[in-house]
Amino acid sequence: MSSPWTPRATSSAWLYDTKGRFTLHRITPEQAKFKLCKVKRVEVGDKAVPYLVTHDGRTFRFPNPDIKVNDTGQLDLEKNEIVSSIKLHNGALCMVSGGHNIGRVG
Repeated sequence: MSSPWTPRATSSAWLYDTKGRFTLHRITPEQAKFKLCKVKRVEVGDKAVPYLVTHDGRTFRFPNPDIKVNDTGQLDLEKNEIVSSIKLHNGALCMVSGGHNIGRVG
């Protein structure tokens, strides 16, 4: 897949467009320091240790108790820890990542 420009000193991210194709978007260096991860499971493991699992398979022990399933965690890539969370609620802004409405924001 060819892109219209090649990144040099800038950061970039692959996002969906409204036709369901991946497109390359420029992001700021500050945005490149974190990643948004959807929380898939929150459970208690051996010896009563709470943990959560994100959409990309990362496991975090002793998470913030306010984080629930389907919330989004802001992951600091340098420290490899969740620094904040975004609650899923009615009216929240999101991007559709599957189905016929892929790439739509609303």
